[in-house]
Amino acid sequence: VLRSGAARASTSVVFATFGGSYGEAMEKVFFNPFKEETGIEVIRSGAPDMARLKAQVQAGSMEWDLVELIPSECVMAMRDDLIVPVDYSVVEMPELFMPAAKQSHYISTYNYTAGIAFNSDRFADAHPETWAEFWDVERFPGRRGLRSRPDNVLEIALLADGVAPADMYPLDLDRAFKALDRIKPHIAKWTDTAPQSIEMIQTGELDFSHTFNNRVVAAQASGVPAGFGREQLMLLFNAFAVPTGSPNAEAAQRLLGYMMKPDLQAQLWNEIKLIPVTKAAVDMIDEADRTAWFPDLATGNHLAVDAEWWGAEGRHAEVTARFREWLLS
Repeated sequence: VLRSGAARASTSVVFATFGGSYGEAMEKVFFNPFKEETGIEVIRSGAPDMARLKAQVQAGSMEWDLVELIPSECVMAMRDDLIVPVDYSVVEMPELFMPAAKQSHYISTYNYTAGIAFNSDRFADAHPETWAEFWDVERFPGRRGLRSRPDNVLEIALLADGVAPADMYPLDLDRAFKALDRIKPHIAKWTDTAPQSIEMIQTGELDFSHTFNNRVVAAQASGVPAGFGREQLMLLFNAFAVPTGSPNAEAAQRLLGYMMKPDLQAQLWNEIKLIPVTKAAVDMIDEADRTAWFPDLATGNHLAVDAEWWGAEGRHAEVTARFREWLLS
């Protein structure tokens, strides 16, 4: 049970973020040391929701001090005045390995990649590395999985259809859906959650699946024979923002600054392989580890998702409605 904003204002930050191994790592690396240093407790309140965020702001009754969103959601939240600017007099930004981590109303403390997971026992010598190969069901037969949401999936379809990453935006929606028409009969599961995308590789229900690098790392650590194609990846950022009307906005801004510390970002990498955004943190990571998991940006094969395109007014809702209708057709 959360105390009122006035009662907890100087003693805690309520953070709408995720749980599982990710939440445990965030507790260990950021939240517990932050409390030891400042006396401010970080309370995880569960996954954020844009509709709930908007309702709280409009009602003038904000439960959260900090929210974790994806960058396109932050673009939408900025337009609706649901989040406030980052106070860069409080949030010190070291030299960035990923300059896009610094935005007016949110920051990213890490990025991660999405690619193709596979069972490394069964498919060690023959597995798709690119999305065109994922679409090649004759060369790489097997049960496939994609996410049940349009963002990322439409980009993947266009990559499979030969669109170069540099030419991706604005998305050619008609071309993307035509490409999806070709793979649809071969999708055994449209996965609803990130854990499901790797769990079904573990159980043998899928042979090849869209998933995230940190999910593969966790699976490998628990003994799951999971591989990860790294030749063509989606580059994704997290996003932390302070909601409008946060009862403890000052402490939330302090926490944002704390999470930019390079040594802590390097520690988060060691825990769950989320790629740091600060140059100093990257320099702290073992070179062999970087080679194994960092995308090779020099190839030009990888795609950085465009948050501004997805965050344009009405676009996400419109594209999602079309995608859901397509799934049912």
